[in-house]
Amino acid sequence: MSRSHTLVELRLVEHQLATMLVALSKKKDQPDYLLDVEFHTQLKALMIAFGYTTPQVVKLLRARDKLTQRGVNPLLDLIPSGASETVSVDVEPVLKNVSKNEQSQARESSYA
Repeated sequence: MSRSHTLVELRLVEHQLATMLVALSKKKDQPDYLLDVEFHTQLKALMIAFGYTTPQVVKLLRARDKLTQRGVNPLLDLIPSGASETVSVDVEPVLKNVSKNEQSQARESSYA
């Protein structure tokens, strides 16, 4: 009758965990991961500033994807004719108009 070798099994799982942690730390150093973290941080800040919830942002992005697949760019309507290639938009006045109450409501709804 043989018994199980729990110590050996434990050491094997510990080794697998250690190799996975090394792989995870390597992924965290990749530029794509850092860009994703930066995008997420900026997106959350914009959601709070403009009072959008996560489902609303997802709906907007999906609608934009559908339009771009059809070859329609709704942002072109916002650019005045004869404008230069680079268009700068000043968002400071918009951000100043966002009340603290709206920011807290957006923050609460984004956690849900």
